[in-house]
Amino acid sequence: MNDTQTIEANSFRNFFSLISDIAAIIFSVIALAMYHYVLLAATLILAIVMLKLPQIFSKRLSTATAELSNANGLFSNRITNILNGCNVFFNADKLRMIPQRIAVASKAYATSRVDYTRTQDQVGTGINSISLVCQILVDVITSTLAIMSQVPFGAISSTGSIAASIFNGLKHLSKEQVQLKATEPLVQSFGTTESSTNEQGQTNLNFEHAIVAQNLGYQIEQQNVLTDLNFTIKKNEKVATIGQSGSGESTLLKILSGQLPDYSGSLKVDGREVKELTSGQLRQITQYVDQNNYLFNDSIVNNITIWAENPAVEKVESVLSMAGVDFVSDYDTVILENGRNFSGAQQQRIGLARSFYAPKPIISLDEITSALDTATAKKIEQRILADKNRTVLEVTHHLNPELSGMYSQVISLDKQA
Repeated sequence: MNDTQTIEANSFRNFFSLISDIAAIIFSVIALAMYHYVLLAATLILAIVMLKLPQIFSKRLSTATAELSNANGLFSNRITNILNGCNVFFNADKLRMIPQRIAVASKAYATSRVDYTRTQDQVGTGINSISLVCQILVDVITSTLAIMSQVPFGAISSTGSIAASIFNGLKHLSKEQVQLKATEPLVQSFGTTESSTNEQGQTNLNFEHAIVAQNLGYQIEQQNVLTDLNFTIKKNEKVATIGQSGSGESTLLKILSGQLPDYSGSLKVDGREVKELTSGQLRQITQYVDQNNYLFNDSIVNNITIWAENPAVEKVESVLSMAGVDFVSDYDTVILENGRNFSGAQQQRIGLARSFYAPKPIISLDEITSALDTATAKKIEQRILADKNRTVLEVTHHLNPELSGMYSQVISLDKQA
């Protein structure tokens, strides 16, 4: 239940119930006054007590309502944070973490929801008890008047029914009053499972030989993005893909990572067609790193390890160093929503550190240093290209001539445009 629903349930609906209850109370009081003025006086005094005593519950319910409102907002932010990072989980072969993280967020929300419901019930029980005591007192007063021959004995049952109508109405009135007061801050604020993603029965996949493209093509809305592309990339080779913006470099990387299976021609990894491999198999050997790598609203260490249990501090320090993350000393520092407490270049380096933490045999890099200064970009690219145990396919619009000798080949897609 969000704040709008809380206001609707506890404010608007209660407002109209309030009007109905007041009308019922007025007519019942008039009926009771016709029996004896003492009953009228006693009822008015008890009515004041009935309306005043429940206010002691108001603060508790207001606090519970505010906590539920905060829990609603936090739950919404956590779910948005998780789902916005879906591609990160996908590329890290950790889609199973999505329901796990949602379960953690749901559990925290459920605790607040249960506390709110418990408080509501306790308030209701307290008000019901006060109402019952008031009804009994009216019966006692009527019985006393009957013994004193001030009212007929038959009035005991009649006044009891009328008193029930009055104090039941006051009971509802008290509840509605408390709930209306509890939702005031919300109204004012408007003014100011764990599962596995690996397919059943799939075989593990290793990269041993080469990636081969033959007449590889791709269309978007009947427009050619890639046409008759041919190349061979051997294991552990370092390949730069260059071309003007829109010439299909990013498309090529997404095809290789399994994100665009509707390509034409052929793209094979160790002789197996990419479109025929399951996404789980592809994620065992390929890793796609985007220039806009999403950062979660969580600690740096959780962003790097994707909530790994007991991550090795030395490994975290190593990958942060490789990515040039020298601007944080506390790895538990929380990255704010949309990474707003870090610059674009800093966010890019944190995202790179994530890709270094759980390396795959094939890594596809899509303009990963676009936000970095030339010197920092060069250092990071040197570290990546010096890794003899990874096949690197890098998209770049600014091929550093000082690093050109570290590439096995350069694939130009300018002719594809």
